[in-house]
Amino acid sequence: MRSLTKTRALMCSCIDHIVGAGLWQHNQISLFGFSQGGCTALEVHRQYSGPRALGGCISIAGALLEESVWAEESSCPQQQSVGPVLITHGEKDEVTSRESIEMTLKHLRSHHQAKTCMLQVVPGKGHAMMGQGTAAGAAGVATAGSPAEAEVRKCMEFFAATLCRTPPHLLEGCIEVKPGVCDVQKV
Repeated sequence: MRSLTKTRALMCSCIDHIVGAGLWQHNQISLFGFSQGGCTALEVHRQYSGPRALGGCISIAGALLEESVWAEESSCPQQQSVGPVLITHGEKDEVTSRESIEMTLKHLRSHHQAKTCMLQVVPGKGHAMMGQGTAAGAAGVATAGSPAEAEVRKCMEFFAATLCRTPPHLLEGCIEVKPGVCDVQKV
């Protein structure tokens, strides 16, 4: 628990520095993590609420630690809303239990009033990174129509809905590749 507390403090310090320097606003920052990294992302994400809520958080096979939830529930009143959260969990995950995922969702929904708190259960997947650990193609890549592809799609849809848009003046000289089109156009 001490290492998680230290890591959370360092991550929060980094975010506070980025916001304090005027580089980004809180709602323009999203977190992503796998397993322990997912736990850390969720821990950091719930530190920022109300007007300081982060843009979003995706945890792949990661949940809050029970002792962290108990400590917060016993010492803190209900907090303001945090930004959207997506947790993906493999149906056959033997490292992160379904119970810990459910506890995390319940806590975020009740204690933090998460605006959007979603769970994507991936059939046939064990404890693996996004797009892996199911019946993937020969190269380990999510194949069309597979549970792995559905997980990747859900994460991309989440990011599409929550990541900040780039201001037009910053797009000068960029090249845009449009979905479904093999044509590259200068913006």
